[in-house]
Amino acid sequence: ERREEARELLIVGIALAAGLGCGGRQATFGRGDAKVDLVTPFAHPIFTVMFGIGVGVAATSRSAGVRFAAPAIGFVLAVMLHGIWNLAAIRLASDA
Repeated sequence: ERREEARELLIVGIALAAGLGCGGRQATFGRGDAKVDLVTPFAHPIFTVMFGIGVGVAATSRSAGVRFAAPAIGFVLAVMLHGIWNLAAIRLASDA
């Protein structure tokens, strides 16, 4: 039992130290909904990656239109995914 608690604390500490998400959900890692607990550390990096993909596409494109639109589209996708994530959190909280 004590070894399991130490393992959970280590995982949470690593996730927080790496900046892999914010909020109180990590504090219940391993004790809440398994799907949420597995996805939570990757949520904010996924949002950042959406914007990064847009910037990467713009950086490698020769088209002026793509260079302008790709980062904007990546940003919009990141914002939409974050909104979906927040909505899911609200719904999960209201179901509890």
